[in-house]
Amino acid sequence: MQVKVLQLQRTMDVANKLARGTKHKREMEHHFAKHRRTIAGLVQGKQSRELLAVRTADGRLSTNLGEIDRAFREAWSPVFQMYKDRPEPATEEFVKFFGGYIPHCSMTTTELTFAQLQKVLHKKQRQHCAGVDGWRLSELAHQPPELLMVSCSSLTGSRRPACGHRPS
Repeated sequence: MQVKVLQLQRTMDVANKLARGTKHKREMEHHFAKHRRTIAGLVQGKQSRELLAVRTADGRLSTNLGEIDRAFREAWSPVFQMYKDRPEPATEEFVKFFGGYIPHCSMTTTELTFAQLQKVLHKKQRQHCAGVDGWRLSELAHQPPELLMVSCSSLTGSRRPACGHRPS
């Protein structure tokens, strides 16, 4: 009885292995058919494909994006946060010494209306990168009108910080 169970188990293992191989073969054929030109370019040397990898703290190479991000943060955080324990520098002495070299120009602005903002959002292509505020055009276009009206007032209203001062 034991022998028959072992034979049956081996037969099942072989069948599973063949099924996995067949599935893998189908996936590879589908991928090749979908990306035939790219693969041909890689094989012929017409295209180069770079591998994004970084050496981690323990000395191994990793292509995992989470580990790459972690490695860059660990390496660069001390540089970016070098002065985090110091108070913010005063600008008065700098302006006193270099103020004559800084060009002064007045900037006139007009009120940004909700209608103008909506027109721009629906007129522009939406596949652009994020602006300085972190919003993409496609994201702004889907926001409720109330949020866009608040954005208009904060960009042009009395809440704008005075020149030379950081917003609080």
